Amino acid sequence: AIVNTIHQAAEAGVNVVVVTDDAYFGLFFENSIHESLFGKLAGIHPRVLTIKIDGATKEEFVWGFRVGFITYAHEDAAVLHAMEQKTLGIIRATISSGPHPSQTFVLDALKAPEFEAQKQEKFEIMKGRANKVKALLDSGKYG
Repeated sequence: AIVNTIHQAAEAGVNVVVVTDDAYFGLFFENSIHESLFGKLAGIHPRVLTIKIDGATKEEFVWGFRVGFITYAHEDAAVLHAMEQKTLGIIRATISSGPHPSQTFVLDALKAPEFEAQKQEKFEIMKGRANKVKALLDSGKYG
């Protein structure tokens, strides 16, 4: 319904900027959403600029690192270039010193061949814990 509504607004002549925040996206353990809205909205209409905000914190299990990502989706390369330049400018104007060590650690981890297997292992641990808490809460013992 969300995607359709945004598409209809764009078709009606409205310029739409959609910002999605994928916090906790990798931590869905039950039959839930499996694709970010960003993927469904990217490229749906020339009047829609889709922006995805990500962080390594929850998606890559590195709490406290303060490493973030911004992804833009639009069919016009000039729009993407303008957004990249605006982003670089605002970063230079507002951040005196980026977290270089944590950025380097995250980048190296993402490049490591064993990263996906390690991430899956941690996902299974988190899933087991979440399901145990859910089972306890559903037991009626605490409510």
